[in-house]
Amino acid sequence: MAFITLLGLGGINSPAQAEQQCRLQLSESTLDLGRFNRDQPVQVKGTNLLSLDKRVLNLFATCGANSVMGLAFKGQSGEEKGYRFAKNGVFVLKVINAQLDGKPVRLRPHNAEEIATSELLIQPGQELLPYVGTFPVSGEHLTVQVEIETRIDSAGTRVSADEDWEGSGQFEVRMFAP
Repeated sequence: MAFITLLGLGGINSPAQAEQQCRLQLSESTLDLGRFNRDQPVQVKGTNLLSLDKRVLNLFATCGANSVMGLAFKGQSGEEKGYRFAKNGVFVLKVINAQLDGKPVRLRPHNAEEIATSELLIQPGQELLPYVGTFPVSGEHLTVQVEIETRIDSAGTRVSADEDWEGSGQFEVRMFAP
């Protein structure tokens, strides 16, 4: 069986904002990927990894005040810009849609010089902020669709008995002053 356990936490940037803490809700907190056999996974282009499955979840964050919200995922780092899954696998988080107060925004890494793209990986150690053009934007309600793809090394599919494959981590949202 393969599982990914996800938690959501809201946060604050300073004690003065404690009464305006962000709340975070996920459409699913555990993704049950089910059982797999060696013939099911599909090769990921440009890697030696096999894709087990892709799932989409919705993340809803609400902060008590108009602010720039930072989104991060905390989990054990893996290879391929993702997070550890099973013994030799990874799960990758990709933003496929983001809205702030009902309006489309692009997320990009905090303090990044690069241009924001519509599909961005949530990588270990990064915090993503909502942007319109080249400027971070503030709001109260952030909605993000996240695609989660699980990948495993082909050697990891060679097992003699059933194994549980697991990954975990938590989404975090915190406020920045506008």
